[in-house]
Amino acid sequence: KIVVDFKTDKSRLQLAEPTLDLTQLKGDFRFDSAKGLSGQNITAQAFDRPITAQIAADGKPGKLRTRVTAKGQVTVKRLTDWLKVTQPLPVSGDIPYQLQLSLDGADSQLMVSSNLKGVAVDLPAPFGMPASQGRDSVFRMTLQGAERRYWFDYGELANFTFAAPPDKFNDGRGELFLGAGEAVLPGAKGLRIRGVLSELDVAPWQDLANKYAGQDPGGSAKQLLSSVDFKVGKLTAFGTTLDQA
Repeated sequence: KIVVDFKTDKSRLQLAEPTLDLTQLKGDFRFDSAKGLSGQNITAQAFDRPITAQIAADGKPGKLRTRVTAKGQVTVKRLTDWLKVTQPLPVSGDIPYQLQLSLDGADSQLMVSSNLKGVAVDLPAPFGMPASQGRDSVFRMTLQGAERRYWFDYGELANFTFAAPPDKFNDGRGELFLGAGEAVLPGAKGLRIRGVLSELDVAPWQDLANKYAGQDPGGSAKQLLSSVDFKVGKLTAFGTTLDQA
C-alpha cells in the first residue's frame, strides 16, 4: 500500500474523461493506492471561472473510486462549447452550479445541479423566464461506454433523456417531455417531443422556430427531430382556439 500526501499551488490538472482543464489548482491532496485520490480546501479555475472543490476516495484495492464535488459558475456558451453542442439554444447568461463527478470505471458519471439564477430562457410561457427568476434543474451524463447517456430535468416543466455515441450528438436518440410526465428513451434514432399541456399558443413557438432555424443553416436540428406528439387542453392557432386538441 502506498500513501502520498502533497500540496499544490498554481498547478494544472487535465482530465481526459470528461475533457476538463483545471488551472490555478491549489489544495491539500492524498493519494492512497488502495482507495484513490482525495483532497481538501481545493480552489481552481474551471471554464475560465473560479471554483471550490472537495475530493473523496472511497474505493477498495483493485477498484479505485473518486468522487469530486465542486461549486462554481459557467457561461451558457462555454458549457455548450464544452459539451460540443453546435445547435443554437434559446438560453443565455451565467449558470451557478454544484457539480458531482464520480470516477468509477464503467459507472463514471457527472451530475450538475443549478437553480438557474442568472440564466435567461427565451421560450414561450410557461417555459421561458428572465435571468432573475431561477428554476431548480439537474443535468446528468455518463462518461463511459459506446453511448453516452444524458438526462435533464427543468423544474417541474420538462424533462429530457438522450443517448448518443461520443462526439456524435446528431446520431443520437432521445425524448423531450413537456409538462408533468417522464421522458422515455426511444429505440430509434432521432429526437421525439411529447407532452401534456393545459394550453398551447402556436404563434410564439412558430416565431421561435423561425428565429433559430436561421441560425441552423445545415438544418441539423430539423434532421434530428423525429416526431412531435402533444395532448393540449386549449390550443390557439391561426386566430382560432380549440379545446382538447
